[in-house]
Amino acid sequence: MESFAVKKSYTTRPSAVRKLNALKAEHPDVNVLFNTIVDMAVFHYYNYIFDENGGFNIQEGKKVQKLRSYIF
Repeated sequence: MESFAVKKSYTTRPSAVRKLNALKAEHPDVNVLFNTIVDMAVFHYYNYIFDENGGFNIQEGKKVQKLRSYIF
C-alpha cells in the first residue's frame, strides 16, 4: 500500500464532516485515520464511475444531467 505523501487542503460542508466522523466511529479499526477513510472513498467512487459505468449527476435547477465522458 502506498504511503500518504501528497498534502492537499479542501473545504467541505459541515454535513460531510459529520458523515466522515460517523464513518470513523463505525470503522472496525478504532485508530483509523481520516486520510484512510477519504482514500477508500475516492477509490470506491473512482471504480463506480469508471469500472461500473456510473455517472456524474449534476443538479442544474430541476434539470439533471448525466455525464459519462470524463477523461483525465
